[in-house]
Amino acid sequence: MDALIFLAHGSRRQKSNDEVFDLADRIRPLISARYDRVEPAFLEITAPSLSDVISHLLEHQAKTITIYPYFLNSGNHVEQDIPAIVEGFKSADPDCQFILMQHFGLSEEIVDMIVSQILQL
Repeated sequence: MDALIFLAHGSRRQKSNDEVFDLADRIRPLISARYDRVEPAFLEITAPSLSDVISHLLEHQAKTITIYPYFLNSGNHVEQDIPAIVEGFKSADPDCQFILMQHFGLSEEIVDMIVSQILQL
């Protein structure tokens, strides 16, 4: 099984967390040809945590777990915390391939998206 984890920070505001769940739901059918599972996860504050989702996927025999950090900037979470969690699971389950993608803020398309939104005014 190939899985994608759509990872966000997590918020005390339920509306913010719901937006992440909704975005994962909208992404899921668009990438279903490549990923058997698409699961939202959060780094802090709310559930499910990244560790819980990885553990769940490993229990269900995931062979590849790709993590997409839905973070705008490369702060400590992106540079240190997320890679540390992933490394811990890599050593615990060497049969599963882990792929940590670049965070959202490094996307080449983000400039075009921002400019498009600005020019719509």
